[in-house]
Amino acid sequence: MDEDFTQKLLYTNDKKDLGSISIILLGFTLFLASMLSAGALGIELEFKDFIISVIVGNIILYIYTSLLVYISSHTGLTIYLLSKYSFGEKGSYLVSILLGTIQVGWFSVGVAMFAIPLEKITGIPIITLIMISGMLMTIISYYRMKSLIILGIILIPLFVILGLWSVGISIYDVGGISNLLQIELKSIGNISNGISLCIATFISATMLFTDFTCYSNNKKTSLRHVITTVLISIALMFFFGMIDTMAIGKFNIFEIIFLQSLMVLVIILLGFNIWFINSNNLERAFLKIRKPLKNKFVIVNGVMGTLFTIVLYENFLGWLTFLNVSIPNIGAIIIADYFIINKSKYTKLQETSLEKVNVIAIISCGAGGLMAYFLDGIAPINAMVFSAIFYTVLTKMKSKYAINL
Repeated sequence: MDEDFTQKLLYTNDKKDLGSISIILLGFTLFLASMLSAGALGIELEFKDFIISVIVGNIILYIYTSLLVYISSHTGLTIYLLSKYSFGEKGSYLVSILLGTIQVGWFSVGVAMFAIPLEKITGIPIITLIMISGMLMTIISYYRMKSLIILGIILIPLFVILGLWSVGISIYDVGGISNLLQIELKSIGNISNGISLCIATFISATMLFTDFTCYSNNKKTSLRHVITTVLISIALMFFFGMIDTMAIGKFNIFEIIFLQSLMVLVIILLGFNIWFINSNNLERAFLKIRKPLKNKFVIVNGVMGTLFTIVLYENFLGWLTFLNVSIPNIGAIIIADYFIINKSKYTKLQETSLEKVNVIAIISCGAGGLMAYFLDGIAPINAMVFSAIFYTVLTKMKSKYAINL
């Protein structure tokens, strides 16, 4: 998978079984940020409402991601190339910019997650640690140090063990599972917000699954890997964060780890985990940029991500809200365009006459975001449904009445 297929279609002989890259998909979701989100839910929701939020959120993520994965594995196209059909040749750059910006945002969060616990151990000023770690992560992404990425993948199972270890300590400290379940949490949130938070944490990562599932030579295999990755890894990370929050009563996962005297071990494992995730974040950002400009963009993205580290980390929930009103719309429009407008069949990309900019897609994307932000209910569901409805109706009206936009 060394060759860059983000600019062109994969042919049959380029495709392969996904068993070799399923661990990469796990790497996108086994990320400490998910435990931070779970901690936020643990503070706001009772245990029953938390379980409902995670289950419903997982189901929605699975359906959404599975549809995109099906399209990707069927067409051999990544999310960026698929967006050309619905957003247009130049309009698809909007998708690239938005998803690229979001990947840089997660890079910022990752830098903070590495620097903050390190500051607690070393006493080195946080700004210094942020600058150094951000710079090193950028250099690694620029030179694509595969050995370190492979090492990060190997350490993913150890990251799961760490989570189980932390949960075990938490349960032991409160006197067992029965005592843990008797802890009364004050519910100050609602299930809708909980579901939205669950979806927002993972939706940008699961959309990028298409960068890997387009290599699949079997759609059933692709869907099976999505089931494994989404349902197991997401549930695990939220479970870890929730149990620790219930037992210790703190929202910040770093404070919990520090209190459990696991900080040194976490620095080692977390360092490799975040290095792996962040090298992918910079690598996947702005994939439409061609070399050699792409390498320069990696540097620019790394610098910008490092500079905005503290801002994004301190406004983490606001960051998730932004994801909820901007990301689901894109996938929903692609899904509607493929299954409804084009009846589950795209002509070959190189043989398709694409619009320069599909104004309808951009209007629908914006309208879905506004509906998600202002209407009550589950924000990402509102974004998906309204974006798809607007896109489908307006596209059919344009075709029926020969409207030029």
